[in-house]
Amino acid sequence: MRHNTFIHIHVFIIVFGLACISGCTSHDFGHSVGTEKISFNQRWNFHYGKLDSAQVFVGAELPFYGKLDTTHWHPVMLPHDWSIFGTFSREHAERNRGSALPMGTGWYRKTFNLPSSDRYKHVYIEFDGVYRNSTVWINGHALGDQPDGVLGFTYELSKYLHFDERPNVLVVRVDNSQQPVADWYTGSGINRNVWLVKKKPITVDDNESYLYATIKMPSRDEVTPSKRMAGAVAELTQELVIDNIGMPAIKEITDPYEKKELEAQRHLSTLPIQVKTTIFDENNFQVAQKRGSIKPRPGRQRINWKLTLEDIKPWSPESPYLYTWEIELRQGSQVIDCLRKPLGIRDIRFDSAKGFQLNGIYTKIRGVCMNSDWGAMGTAYNYSAMARQLRILKEMGCNAIRTIHHPPAPEMLSLCDSMGFLVMDEAFDDWRSLAAEADKDSNATHIYLQQLAGFIKRDRSHPSVMLWSLGNTGHLESDIVSVRMAKGMVAVIKNLDSTRPVTAAMRILEPGENKLAGSGILDVLGFNYHSEGYDSLPHFYPGRPFLATETADALGTRNEYDVKIPDSTVYLPKNPRRRYADTTGTHWAVGAYDRYAAPWGMTHETALQSIRSRDFIAGGFVWTGFDYMGGTLPYPFPARSAYCGIIDLAGLHKDVYYMYQSEWADKPVLHVFPHWNWKPGDTVNVWAYYSQADEVELLLNGQSLGKRSKGDGKAGDTPLHVSWRVPFKAGKLEAISRKDGVTVLTQEIKTGGPAARLVASVDQAYFRGIIGDLIFVTVRLTDENGVLVPNDDQNVVFSVKGPATLVGLSNGYQAGLLSPKGNVYKTWKGKIVAIIEPKVSKGHIELDMKADGLEQVRHSILVGE
Repeated sequence: MRHNTFIHIHVFIIVFGLACISGCTSHDFGHSVGTEKISFNQRWNFHYGKLDSAQVFVGAELPFYGKLDTTHWHPVMLPHDWSIFGTFSREHAERNRGSALPMGTGWYRKTFNLPSSDRYKHVYIEFDGVYRNSTVWINGHALGDQPDGVLGFTYELSKYLHFDERPNVLVVRVDNSQQPVADWYTGSGINRNVWLVKKKPITVDDNESYLYATIKMPSRDEVTPSKRMAGAVAELTQELVIDNIGMPAIKEITDPYEKKELEAQRHLSTLPIQVKTTIFDENNFQVAQKRGSIKPRPGRQRINWKLTLEDIKPWSPESPYLYTWEIELRQGSQVIDCLRKPLGIRDIRFDSAKGFQLNGIYTKIRGVCMNSDWGAMGTAYNYSAMARQLRILKEMGCNAIRTIHHPPAPEMLSLCDSMGFLVMDEAFDDWRSLAAEADKDSNATHIYLQQLAGFIKRDRSHPSVMLWSLGNTGHLESDIVSVRMAKGMVAVIKNLDSTRPVTAAMRILEPGENKLAGSGILDVLGFNYHSEGYDSLPHFYPGRPFLATETADALGTRNEYDVKIPDSTVYLPKNPRRRYADTTGTHWAVGAYDRYAAPWGMTHETALQSIRSRDFIAGGFVWTGFDYMGGTLPYPFPARSAYCGIIDLAGLHKDVYYMYQSEWADKPVLHVFPHWNWKPGDTVNVWAYYSQADEVELLLNGQSLGKRSKGDGKAGDTPLHVSWRVPFKAGKLEAISRKDGVTVLTQEIKTGGPAARLVASVDQAYFRGIIGDLIFVTVRLTDENGVLVPNDDQNVVFSVKGPATLVGLSNGYQAGLLSPKGNVYKTWKGKIVAIIEPKVSKGHIELDMKADGLEQVRHSILVGE
């Protein structure tokens, strides 16, 4: 009898980005009383290039207050990526692999005042990420250096601060001049959020505090899987850490009122601490509570409590239900701290025979790999840009994200929690670099394990995180070094979080060569590519669960079509020993038909079928969800962005998006391509992706060209698409999908005439009325009848009137060299996306668009409407 291995994991809590809120009963999350966490993103000044320290400090001690030469400094709001404002050039480090943009050194400076009441608090500056090699000063005092670019770090400021009329000056130097550092565009600068944190003497440590659940199911109903969680009970284990950091060192006080306040604060800190934990449902009704009391003592105090939550509502991608976990601390009658965190509860298992089980239901992981790159916004994290990307993936039917090859911005995980995405959370890139550093520096292993611990603590409270990934092993799995490294990393993870399995992304399948896979250290074996060897895995590693950590790496440019398409996969470059493919006649674009791949990759259809046909593969992550800047490109400069995304850099769908949607989304799909603007005599390959229908019929100018069904055996058809070879005639191409003879969907494609106008559609779905949120405007080049014109691209000049700024332009073309931060951009296949940042929560702005030979268009946008 074959014994299946289950990796059984239960779940816990999630944390959103924190902000100052009022009242412990608020529906918002974070510290509402006591600890303050204040956004520190606004009113910074930036200087690009090296500076002599005398230009920033006097005698390296005091800030150069009034005498600072501000000629070459300009105001910025964080997060900020200075490289995206540069010029694309083959001269820049790593040329197109780093996106051909300048890196270098930059300086940030911010002045701020604090009230005298803050002298009784500990004040910290918290950076979610600075890329890279940063040094921070406060009032001329160096706080420390941080070489890493993607992990957060915190410094205490208290003893160097002024609490009077004197301004405090925070200075950050960022040095990203040492290149290359990655195989993709990293951006440069303070590209994640910054927070000013004020803590009273006794607080809840939200980084160390943790809650996890053990789920008890009354039965596992194999007949009705959706009811397996009915009546389930969660036993919650709370590991609460109360941090008694004491009063900060306070200079001599002469003011009688301040002396009285100081004595009151000191007296309060000696009283017993009343602790209350409450769980609320999504309607803010209390569903569990526990109280207790402890005597304060210096340092950290840990409280381990058990709570029971009955008839739970589980979290899942389809229904991301969130409870709220609230911790309240009191001394006497005063609430001294109150922390609210979202709480998601779910049950996950990895099975060696049937894959992945979520809340008792076997579920394929339908995932994509995601880089921290938002096209025209660079690597500067932005809520609207991230939410838009996730919504596009959600509509495709995607249910999982792999965060390649480093920890994402914390807010990205919060969005995954609330929107419903499973996350394979990844720590590192190529292990060979870690091993090389450890060989040179005996302290390097300690450093990366310390970074790993910080990463786990930061992210373990997110229910979206289903799996820890140690990263890409970079073929190091063939060396015994990988076993030693993995042992150390897994020990750190399991000590901090025993609820989730651990994997790594490996390239070598054979157990004789893959020492790591055969060691038993990893809970789930993750493999990149090599789908031809999948059927050997259960034999190589009996009883082990498997995951396709990286699949496809298929290549394509949105709406790039040729009359002739290959009959089989074309690898770019064909010779894997060459760095680039031949660019003759390509204008650095790759055909949109699913026929092209990197030498180690495969087409999207091949990758998808290799996973869906094997139950023992839990699922996979397509390389990649979106094109990203830099990377391993098929073509030399001016190509500067990856071609492997399902969606382009502008957030516009490539045709293959609809193939995934037809297989993954629970809705009918019909997508027919290409466009219908061809030359007389051309014979065109017409493809259709569809779902929830039996067949598709194609008509040209009302005349039927035949019906097709996926896998019907007709030439050109596959299990995932149908096709026709159609001699071009101008007019209308129409597709009709039917189920049992009843029409499900129809789609029309018309021949476009000469370009006549620009048409804009505004998407405000990701604008919350908060400073920094964005509005996305898709601009189409059309003929007089509104038909898209894909073959007469035009330069468009943009201007914005009213309380808003144009902050980005993108058309998705991977070899375009116009700056995404200018006001002129060329359409690609008839489309551009303009990104606008309103400066008000409500108001009226106007977007003007002008192209040569076309009438100027003014589009009115009611912001917040």
